[in-house]
Amino acid sequence: MEQQGTSTEVTRRTLVRAAAWSVPVIAAAVATPLAAASRRAEFTVDMAPASVVGATFTWPGAVIENTGTTPLTVTWSVEVTPTLDSLSGPLTGAITIPPLSSATVAAGVTGYYVAAAWLTELLFTLIHDGGSRTDKISFRAEEQ
Repeated sequence: MEQQGTSTEVTRRTLVRAAAWSVPVIAAAVATPLAAASRRAEFTVDMAPASVVGATFTWPGAVIENTGTTPLTVTWSVEVTPTLDSLSGPLTGAITIPPLSSATVAAGVTGYYVAAAWLTELLFTLIHDGGSRTDKISFRAEEQ
């Protein structure tokens, strides 16, 4: 009686077939973390106007609304140009906003002009998951 032997050799055909099946699996495994890491934050910024009385201004801040489904962590800063004689209030900070909620940041920034009637820009910069964003408002001191 003739015995049929089983071979443990890997043929080229078996190797090619295995490689063809593994390519989509490897591609999906690599793409998933990259897609998750490139998620852009979903939020809106509502900049309140500055109120100006004489050479003094007050800016109540900005409302950031997290419209996404994950918590939003932002680091924020306020810069006013040209440089003023005085500037006070919270000028930097960080906050985490829960999904589908909002928060007011930089509340109560005040400043005083060296000379009246300068056009002034207040820059509000957010650094967040996936990038950064800068919003600005312009205002001018009232001459009295």
